[in-house]
Amino acid sequence: FRVAKHSKKIKVLSFYIPESTKVGDDVITIDAYNRSDNEEVSFIRIPVNVKARYAIEIKALQAPEYVFSGDSMKADFRIQNLSNASINIESILFNNQLNDPIVYTIAQDSFININVCSSTLKDILFYTRKSISLTAKIIEDPEISVTKSIAFDVIPTNKMKFDAFNRLPIKVTGLLISDNRWGDRKYGYMLDVSAKGMLSKKKERSVDIHLRLPNKEGNPLFGLTEEYYAKYSSPHINFVVGDNNYRLSDLTESSRYGRGVGLEYTLSRMMIGAYYTLPKFYPDVKSIYAVYSKYTFSDKFTISAGYLNKTFAIDSTALNVSDSSATLMSVSSELKLFNSLNMEVEYASGKTSEKMSTAYKASLRIAKQKYRAFVNYTSADIDFPGYFSNSKYLSSGISTSIIPNSNFSVNYEFNHSNLALDTLYSNAPLSTNLSFSGMLRIKKVHNLGFAVFMRKREDQLESKLFNYEEVTARFTLQNKLGKFETNAYAEIGKIKNLLLLRDGELTDIQKFYFSLSYMKSKNFSIDAFLNYQGGKYYQTNNIKTIYYGVSVNASLRQKLNVLLEYQSNYAMEEYYKDRSLLSAKLKFILNERQEFGFSANYNLVKNTLDNKELNFAFNYNHTLNLPISRKENIGSLKGNVINKGIGSIEGIAFTLAGNKVLSDKDGHFDFPVVKAGTYYLLMDYSNTGLNTIAEIAGPYRIEIFPGQTHEFEIALTRSAKIRGQITIQEDANKDNKDYIPVKEKLGNLIIEVSRGGEIYRMYSDKNGKFNFEDLRTGIWQLKIYKSGIPSGYQLVKNIYHIEVSSGQVKDIEVLVKKKTRKIKFQKTF
Repeated sequence: FRVAKHSKKIKVLSFYIPESTKVGDDVITIDAYNRSDNEEVSFIRIPVNVKARYAIEIKALQAPEYVFSGDSMKADFRIQNLSNASINIESILFNNQLNDPIVYTIAQDSFININVCSSTLKDILFYTRKSISLTAKIIEDPEISVTKSIAFDVIPTNKMKFDAFNRLPIKVTGLLISDNRWGDRKYGYMLDVSAKGMLSKKKERSVDIHLRLPNKEGNPLFGLTEEYYAKYSSPHINFVVGDNNYRLSDLTESSRYGRGVGLEYTLSRMMIGAYYTLPKFYPDVKSIYAVYSKYTFSDKFTISAGYLNKTFAIDSTALNVSDSSATLMSVSSELKLFNSLNMEVEYASGKTSEKMSTAYKASLRIAKQKYRAFVNYTSADIDFPGYFSNSKYLSSGISTSIIPNSNFSVNYEFNHSNLALDTLYSNAPLSTNLSFSGMLRIKKVHNLGFAVFMRKREDQLESKLFNYEEVTARFTLQNKLGKFETNAYAEIGKIKNLLLLRDGELTDIQKFYFSLSYMKSKNFSIDAFLNYQGGKYYQTNNIKTIYYGVSVNASLRQKLNVLLEYQSNYAMEEYYKDRSLLSAKLKFILNERQEFGFSANYNLVKNTLDNKELNFAFNYNHTLNLPISRKENIGSLKGNVINKGIGSIEGIAFTLAGNKVLSDKDGHFDFPVVKAGTYYLLMDYSNTGLNTIAEIAGPYRIEIFPGQTHEFEIALTRSAKIRGQITIQEDANKDNKDYIPVKEKLGNLIIEVSRGGEIYRMYSDKNGKFNFEDLRTGIWQLKIYKSGIPSGYQLVKNIYHIEVSSGQVKDIEVLVKKKTRKIKFQKTF
């Protein structure tokens, strides 16, 4: 452009920076030249900073369409870097569970391939569809996250048999038990019969029956006491008669095992119930009866009320006395607010012949995205006749994860509870706990933690075994490396032993703990730990105790399960419960109905420090399936593929009502459970090779009747071919000058073959050839349409009937006459 002397012009120059331009500083140069002599007049340098632009793409490269149950599914993903810079990505794989993330670095214009393997369950009975999802997140820009999924079918390998009846499984078990808890070794046998199942096709009514007898040499440790009960449940009624854990509320009777009867009836929002029981393991109470009700205002607010009367046993040697009794009343409510706050409260009052007493219980839970808090409080008067008495309990805590990959919490607990426990149990020591803790997660496989604990433990025995206060600091390290998990901590601090002669003396304590877990698969795992404690805890000068233990869990061929556990010793505070030193459990499954078991325990007996017992139990289980009704809406389909000259009939996929199965090597397949109705069966035999075809075209209409098995049979054979050639027959008068020759050329003709509902059409080529492939065996009609034949041509025959057999190629010649026209001269006058 021209610029006059002593003048100026303004031009707008635009430029475009491609998205693929590498991140960083660049310079755009604009040069001005004099056109006449091509000399540079001036130039401009414009600095440009190309900012990072992040983008990634995930592609699924290859994956099988299906796998068999128990096999592993292998798939390949490709993560492509579409950014203008090198990036770090974090990939997470979702299949059966959330995998630990892996960090990769990908250069600009590059990609990485990730090969994944997902195991499937072996014991499935029905076809399922699973998926593997790979999520990639750019670390430099976490908001950019891409997910790609691969779906695949899982075909069950276990065969399920069709059963036309609804059955109630009845499990019959014979037991031989022995223990020496009370000194001499004693033996006993028991017969256990249980039946549990549904009574209705909609699974709305269920029954649960249990009989265990006789009442001799029962071992409460195993729960092997004489027991009889029957339970029935429906949408409106819950009924139980016999031995059961009966309860009214947490404060009045939380859980009392006994023989009795209970009934609950629900109508709309109202539930009312009542029970009567004779406790079996709590000799202080002879009988209990209660009535209660619950009203649901909404799914966020309920209120309950109940009345209970219990009769206490008295010393039978006393004179002129009668049984005493107590009445209790309870009101409780549960409230849910804002989907993040739950509150439960209960108030109970108890009255005996002496006085009135009360108990309270309340809990509050708050759960926000980054904050969680709770408060639990229980209080009961010293002579409250309920499940709690002379009790004070408070626990509270708050935690936050406001800092990413971290958690900080403060917890307090004051536990001076006295529970009316059955004779099978004992109350835990009085305790007070205050803790401050923090945890930091590193790459989701390493956790670092720090905590401060302030504890107090006091034995409830009159002659106390321990009473101390301690303050400690703990450092924790947790790691997960492949199939190994480790957890270790070191704890140091000061302890005040309140049982020593020099009361209140502060001494040093040390605690060290290490555990290791190894899980090779779901069928084999090992857990081990080592625990060291040193300091003046009890009525000793100085103790240095090492506890260690190991546990092995193994399943062999899904028939034999073995669990072995060993622990060298326990802390003194745990004396109030049974403590297992060595235990072994074996279970052998002979078949679906028979099972053998053995268990042995070498224990420290509760409420003792050194008394040990060895108990064991053998059991044999046999399951009977009692028919109770015929299935009203379930049938089955059993099919067979007949091989008529093809390579293999194994692995043919059949789909019915969304379920999929494969044929075995003999061509058999079945759908063991199908809802009654009319369906269309689809068959995919693409993996049998080329030129394979079914004798009858699908899909196949199937009628499933209740309680019946539909038989289906289909044959696969080699497909046939019909090849043809259109041949033109010249007219004998073609060289006669009295006839006019045909000048038009014969074009493409429409050729059709049909058989039943199958019709195929095609054009003949310029040479008059045509070819129909993949035809079923049988008689086909071949038809040539006249509409495509020009003047001067005539079909000798337009319809042919051709029979083809398996794998046969049939050639046919279609004749077309070329007919000349005679010249006729008109007479002149």
